Amino acid sequence: MRLFRFAAVGIAILCWTTAALVGAAANVSPVSETIPATQLTATLELRRIPGDARLIAIAVANHGSAPVTVTGAELATDSLTSTGLLPVEVTVPGNAIRDVFIEYGSGICHGDLSPTAEPATSRLLLDNQQRIDIALPHPEGTLDRLLATDCAAAFLTETASIAFQNWDATPDGRLRADLVITRTAGNQPFRLDRMSGNPHYELAAAVPPSAGDAIALIDGDEAHMTVPVIVQVSCDAHGLAEAKQPFRFPIWLTVGTHQAIPTVIPVTDSDIAHLESLRDLQCA
Repeated sequence: MRLFRFAAVGIAILCWTTAALVGAAANVSPVSETIPATQLTATLELRRIPGDARLIAIAVANHGSAPVTVTGAELATDSLTSTGLLPVEVTVPGNAIRDVFIEYGSGICHGDLSPTAEPATSRLLLDNQQRIDIALPHPEGTLDRLLATDCAAAFLTETASIAFQNWDATPDGRLRADLVITRTAGNQPFRLDRMSGNPHYELAAAVPPSAGDAIALIDGDEAHMTVPVIVQVSCDAHGLAEAKQPFRFPIWLTVGTHQAIPTVIPVTDSDIAHLESLRDLQCA
């Protein structure tokens, strides 16, 4: 009888110990295997993403056989303000390339219209919490383009204001307005080389320039230029339904001896109300 009690106690202890070990094992998170940093490479790519002007694609190439999941990413460079690691979730299969889309920081220009971009690094965080920094090719044409765009915009912001004014209807039902460009700093001449509309609204100078000529000029002594413009709406049903940026009007300005700088005309709520009234009237 005593032997039976010892056996029962021993079996109970053994079962309790086994259960405890199994439970402990169940609470341990699986450990992901660290991958060699050389297994991943990356390039910087610009993709067409309507409405997402500040998204960049880091094309991550996985040279291993097992998939890799990226859970955080950053484009790090002294030429852009830091965003820190941004949350993403992209699985890159073995021997494949996938785009990791992230926002990028603002260009750091130091007052320069077209500075040279500094070297850049693609910082990736994997689902096993491993961080891999991948040096991007340098010089990098895509980064040069991003920086030049930001610095040109900053330069124009500091030297000129651009606005629509004096909306009115023409006898044939189109809209007329003045595009006013005012110097806010410096004394360099301004030249309006080109303007454009979008698939929804057409924008053109009321008096088209001769071939090869600028639309308008102001020299170093003048404070502003006023360009009468005409706006017409497209009533194509597909265009109306698919319009992504219907109030975006690009223009190209040359300041001094610099190359033509692309920018867009700022559009106010009042401007939008006039444009929408034209659409409602013409496309009813």
